[in-house]
Amino acid sequence: MNILIVADEPGLADGLVKWLAEGGWGKPGVASTSDEAVEWVNAHGRIDVLVTDVMLQPADGLTLRETLLAHMPKMKTVFLSGIELPEHVARMAGCPLLIKPVTGEIVEEAIRALYETKPAAPAPQGMNPRAVSPTATPSVASATPRAVAATPS
Repeated sequence: MNILIVADEPGLADGLVKWLAEGGWGKPGVASTSDEAVEWVNAHGRIDVLVTDVMLQPADGLTLRETLLAHMPKMKTVFLSGIELPEHVARMAGCPLLIKPVTGEIVEEAIRALYETKPAAPAPQGMNPRAVSPTATPSVASATPRAVAATPS
């Protein structure tokens, strides 16, 4: 699993990398700005999980996520912030927001939760669940990003 941590606090990023690497998640990439994050993606290819601070420069973490999602629609995101951001809930689209200070354990739990399968809703009484045709989800090819610009125009 490819994880990229984008945080402008070096101690936070270093601590999260150490925790996740020791926990068997591989060695996550690290960036301290949105531009560095885009450079990292362009150099290393796709990422599965973006762990990003909301308040970044030059583009914020929300814009970074939106930019990367255009190229990696299956990417999942965990947001970090020093404050709650109710005005940005719609742009977070169901992604977890962890309020700092955070620990490696808390971030790891949030990443695991992104991949937990939710139990299927039971079929209504008297209905054969096999007779119900599930809605097909269109498959989307995950393209390798090329020269993505995170800085807002």
